[in-house]
Amino acid sequence: MQHAVEIESVTKRFGDVNAVGDLSLFPPATPMLMLLRLAAPGSIPLWQPFLGCGLVILTTILFIYAAGKIFRMGILMQGEAASFRRMLSWVIRS
Repeated sequence: MQHAVEIESVTKRFGDVNAVGDLSLFPPATPMLMLLRLAAPGSIPLWQPFLGCGLVILTTILFIYAAGKIFRMGILMQGEAASFRRMLSWVIRS
């Protein structure tokens, strides 16, 4: 019952149930919001939890790949300060 109240307060805050559904597919918010939506009364489509998990896994893989490229180039550029623009070019270029 408490979870239903939390979902109701979240939907009232956002004003639209679709906004909560869309936000639950945003990878940083997926673990918490998808569990809240699953616990709430009413059903959500079966594909949404699977899509949420897939997006979280894909985002994690992409961030690990980008961090590896930045780390490799950062080690090679010893002593130089790296700006955000330079790190972004390391991910895209190399």
